[in-house]
Amino acid sequence: MSRTTRARAARAVAPVAGLLAAGLLVWQGSYAAFSATTSNTADVWTTGSMTLENNGPNVAGGFNATSTALFSASGLKIGDTDTKCITVRTGSTSNLGGSLRLYRGTVAGTGNALLAPQVRLTVEAATVTTAVPAACTGFPGTGVTTLHSAAGLDSLPTTYAGATGVTMGATAGSMVAYRISWTLQSRGSTTLDNAIQGSSAQADLTWELQ
Repeated sequence: MSRTTRARAARAVAPVAGLLAAGLLVWQGSYAAFSATTSNTADVWTTGSMTLENNGPNVAGGFNATSTALFSASGLKIGDTDTKCITVRTGSTSNLGGSLRLYRGTVAGTGNALLAPQVRLTVEAATVTTAVPAACTGFPGTGVTTLHSAAGLDSLPTTYAGATGVTMGATAGSMVAYRISWTLQSRGSTTLDNAIQGSSAQADLTWELQ
């Protein structure tokens, strides 16, 4: 085939090839319809609830968010001592557990700077299924955690971060009982002890769950 003939053939084929290419593009555009999806619907995030209450002296066998003083001792002398219990539980709307910790508020009172170190407290905690009354009847003999041993009132932690925790269950009505004992300890001599006559020391106790 001569060069002229080949050129004529190429010119004749080119329009046909162009039409085929265009047709192929149209075909691909018309039939590129395959698709698939999958869905995960109604994702939601809801916070839980934490509530605490205790069975302190003024709640008559029940539980309340706050209670009156567990200890209200007066006329004390060196060597006096007492032990009482209090139970802390999660409320009926609570559905979160965590670390339950006990800390104190500011120590107030007359001459408290000298007296507070001599009020030595031992604090023990135990998980219970039945509330323990102030008289400590039914406080467990095993599974007890000692949080403080003969610690001065002034040395108790004053923040949640500084306190030692015990595990509180997530179920509403989960309970932890605390046995708190105190002794008024001598300062070491009659002269030093005389300096705390007529003194007082007062502090709030707070339980916090996180």
